[in-house]
Amino acid sequence: MQRRNLLKMAVSAGATAPLWRSLASGLPMSWILGDRNPAFAAEGPKQFLIVSLSQGGDPLNANTPGTYGVQDVYHNPNPEMAETPVALGGKMTTAAKPWSTLPEWARQRAVFFHHRTYTNAHPNFFKVLNLFGAAKSTRGSGGEMLPSLMASEVATDLKTVQAEPLVLANTGARLTFAGRVLAPSSPSSLVQILGGAPPGIAKDLEALRQKDLAAIKAELDGRGTPAQKEFLDRHALSFTQLKDVRDKIGSLLADGAAWTNDALGQVNAAVTMVQLKLSPVIVVSIPFGGDNHTDPGLVKEAAQTVSGVDAITNLMTRLEATGLKDQVTFATCHVFGRTLSKQRDGNGRNHNQNHHTTLMIGKGLKGGVVGGLVKMGSDFGADGFDSSTGAVNPTGDVRATETLESMAKTLGKALGIADAVLETRIRGGKAVPAALA
Repeated sequence: MQRRNLLKMAVSAGATAPLWRSLASGLPMSWILGDRNPAFAAEGPKQFLIVSLSQGGDPLNANTPGTYGVQDVYHNPNPEMAETPVALGGKMTTAAKPWSTLPEWARQRAVFFHHRTYTNAHPNFFKVLNLFGAAKSTRGSGGEMLPSLMASEVATDLKTVQAEPLVLANTGARLTFAGRVLAPSSPSSLVQILGGAPPGIAKDLEALRQKDLAAIKAELDGRGTPAQKEFLDRHALSFTQLKDVRDKIGSLLADGAAWTNDALGQVNAAVTMVQLKLSPVIVVSIPFGGDNHTDPGLVKEAAQTVSGVDAITNLMTRLEATGLKDQVTFATCHVFGRTLSKQRDGNGRNHNQNHHTTLMIGKGLKGGVVGGLVKMGSDFGADGFDSSTGAVNPTGDVRATETLESMAKTLGKALGIADAVLETRIRGGKAVPAALA
């Protein structure tokens, strides 16, 4: 079944749709659909991932912590981008002013990871997401894109409706899952799908709960195993918990009005998709200046850095308000970064395959800066570093040529994926203890 059809089945088929029954009972979709296997529940806690992707090669890297205090690096000259002290994980650094506006709790968990992407060509974004062949699918066979690799490793534990990522934006890359292309579903289209939920669904949840739990209990009383019965007792919602779900359903359906297709609308929709447990990985695209070869005075870069950080701040605020800040990790990844020297007289930036900054924010991360810069000809690139401290070291245990893979393994570790699995599915590099909580 294609992903879009599954979504339609889940959220618009009426009061008996499996999604609503799952929400009413507290049991995973697999149980509602007849699978009584409780084994997956034994795994440790995993994180949802909301990831912002862009094939544009935005200049996010040009004004982040870790690029200041380096001679000849050219930062955005606009007043709203002034160099400003920023506290990350209890340590002080400096960055463009917008980064200082992230919520304090988010900055405690924000890692700015300096690495290379090994390409300066836009069409190679799919190769970057595949870590140039280092990311493997199904325990080592074939290639896999990073969002899909992460989704496949956390979906079972998170008990999501679907295992594949949910794409809310056109990122410029043809994202795939197990070889299948994932078509984007814009926030505005999801509003229409969710709008198909029947009136009074919140009231109907109680009847759905009673019917499903009675049927499953009768089945398990006849031929269920102790593990299945224990799983039912542990996961079935009480009447008190069901009231909380009813309240949440009402707010979720009302939330649809804020689901525009811009960055703010995408993050609003992403939070709701996590609340509904529709997918383990939600893909959005938050602009940070785009492909800014021609940007007189770097005005667009400044404006979209401000709006981009605002969108991330909105995401963090909504995660906190919905009680999800400890369950969701956020990350960014672009095809490459931009030049850091004063090329084009400050009227734009060129492609830079040697420097990119990935931002990660999550419970499993310890705020700070990993890696940094080294002079490369007339520009700068990401240098190697020591994984134990994150400090730049050209002869450290993470070399510059394996920084992309190390970023990916660090993100996977922050999502709760086991070291042994990461070693099997990502060749090369290493998870960085300095970035992990």
